Amino acid sequence: MTIPSNWLTDQDYPKVLVAVLEYYTTELKTMYLSTHPLVATYNGNLVGFNPRLVGDATFSVGLVDSDKGVRTTSNYGQLNLLNSDGKLDSWLYYGVDGRPIKLYLVPYNSTDIDVDGVKVFDGTVDRIDISDNNSLAIVFKDPILLLDFPLDSTNYTVGEVINYTIASVPKTVTVTDNLKDKPKPVCYGTVYNIEPILLSSATKTYQVDYSGIEAVLDVYDRGVKLTPGTGYNVDLATGIIELVANNSGTVTCDIKGRKLSGTFSDYASDIIKDIVAAKGISTASILPNTSRVGIYIPERENTLDILDRIVASYDGFFGFDYSGNFFIGNMTIPNTSVPSSLAQGVASKYGDLVYDNTGTYVLASDVIGTPNYSSIGTLAESCLLSKLYTDIETIDESDIIGDITLANVNSIVYSSKVRYLKNYTVQTDIAYSVADARKEFLSKEFRETLLEDNSVKVKHLRAVETIVEESYLVSESSAKQLANRMLRKNATQMFELKAKANLSKFIDKTVGSVLHIVDYRYGLTSGINTVLREVNLKYLDGMAEFTALLTLVPNQQGTFAYYTGTIYNVPANTADHALPAVHYEGRRWLGLDNINLTAAPNRIVVSEYSNIQPTDPKVSIRKIIPGYVHLTVGSNPEVKLLASGTVWLDINISSGVLGVYHNTDLIGYLSLPSTTNFMVSVTNNSPVQYELKLPTDRLYWGQLENKKEFIYT
Repeated sequence: MTIPSNWLTDQDYPKVLVAVLEYYTTELKTMYLSTHPLVATYNGNLVGFNPRLVGDATFSVGLVDSDKGVRTTSNYGQLNLLNSDGKLDSWLYYGVDGRPIKLYLVPYNSTDIDVDGVKVFDGTVDRIDISDNNSLAIVFKDPILLLDFPLDSTNYTVGEVINYTIASVPKTVTVTDNLKDKPKPVCYGTVYNIEPILLSSATKTYQVDYSGIEAVLDVYDRGVKLTPGTGYNVDLATGIIELVANNSGTVTCDIKGRKLSGTFSDYASDIIKDIVAAKGISTASILPNTSRVGIYIPERENTLDILDRIVASYDGFFGFDYSGNFFIGNMTIPNTSVPSSLAQGVASKYGDLVYDNTGTYVLASDVIGTPNYSSIGTLAESCLLSKLYTDIETIDESDIIGDITLANVNSIVYSSKVRYLKNYTVQTDIAYSVADARKEFLSKEFRETLLEDNSVKVKHLRAVETIVEESYLVSESSAKQLANRMLRKNATQMFELKAKANLSKFIDKTVGSVLHIVDYRYGLTSGINTVLREVNLKYLDGMAEFTALLTLVPNQQGTFAYYTGTIYNVPANTADHALPAVHYEGRRWLGLDNINLTAAPNRIVVSEYSNIQPTDPKVSIRKIIPGYVHLTVGSNPEVKLLASGTVWLDINISSGVLGVYHNTDLIGYLSLPSTTNFMVSVTNNSPVQYELKLPTDRLYWGQLENKKEFIYT
């Protein structure tokens, strides 16, 4: 039986669900399960699968609110196993918790999973449950189980001798009963006015992090700043502070915490990397996030709770993608218009999409200040970026099953307040000599920053103020970024879109993925970008139930984020160099207005746009003779045309047709695949760069219906 190429997207084609998981009895073994009898090649070996799986398997990915009001991913799934004969009863005693599990969809009659199978899940078993007398259930979830443990399990033990050095003099302190089984403190980033752990009142010895720290900034006694050397001494390697004289009240200090891989950092992403790496999780997929945070942990805390509070400090989330890679992100609602090259353009507003050679990203707040656009890394210094870990997926009416629904989900906000720079010890026992400014700081738990946009109240009379009650942020600039993000995200109505669609569109999608939704309802005919909030996958049904967030139906204002300067430089010896002008499917047009290409052969090309890089040129426009342009459509011969006219495109994705015109004359049609997106790129075969002089020579690229356009000015 021949397996059709569209077996995965064809909901009527029979499929087999396969599960491969590890378990432990007296040794580690592998279990092979399937929904139908199956003998197939897996990892190069012929394997017989136990056809005990019954019904469909489901898996849910989404965001949940914790009791602390912050968000984290929570992913669950379940496999049902037939056990009416009781032969699986012994499985209840197998060691499966925390063991890896992989799920594959395989076309019916396939005998080679390595060739035909599609991996749909890579995660961890949680437990085996008894569903009823006839069945068992294997409950699985993403590797987040690995983080559901205390952040650090290192405790003080009675009689433990801690060695430290003060002014080159070796010293020791012995742990007594008052610290029995108490967790040792952990300090990340810069923290203010924390109470260190008292190791010995006799030697006046305190500890702020058992792994060592970067610096002790200041030490206080009842708010009075002590002098290094005469008031206290420190051993950075052990995080120990030793007072010279007896204290008169509460001892507090300002600390730059532990080093991360040998270097101090208070960036949120670096701290998250350190935390998850300690749990044996790869950090390769974690994008830099330069929100500056400080965390002091003197008591035992769950790792998930700490991560929750860190990402809440930039209104983010964390989790694992379908391949089991840990990542962090922002639930940012993207703009419909998609800018292109990062290096040559300017993206500055919440929701703008940008890319460089490392991937596609979305700005999670307005850019504040004058950023460096030379790379994603440098742009991250100036604003919050959230990486799109999967390609933007277009979902149109042919993919949607049944109807879609829209519901309002936010309150319109005109004012955003963020509390930051936590004072870890709010004090009342402050010495009289302490300055008033210091007393004011010690009397409050947080500083505050406020952003307002009163223009929002012109349209929305019931707009409200939003307050981030608690954050780990330590810099005002990071707090302003968060305030801006909260304000921009909620200055317009946010909608929650719910629908069912073909499973194949969601196999590699996760929270934060961008979906381009096209539907005949609610003004979505031309398509709109949304961000995936949750999805429930039903593997054998071939269906996904999903929830996505969007704003400003129907066209999200249609604004474009990129522009060049008055001159656009095309690098030397480059092929298909992307101009910053990209738009997604729909009817589009391109205008070429007397662009002066000074070196031959040079060309401007309209291309397919897929997976970031331009491929498969469709239309080539080049100018090698003054007064003329040379136009090539597909495989047709090149045509010489007067430059005084305009070359434009009529792109109709739904009909799979692109028409190329010179003025009103049709030069030719191209047949297009239904999923094509288009971009503009330039090829320069000259050993020197050439200039597209602007705005005298202008390039337009935009929507035909609304005449919204990129104009380089």
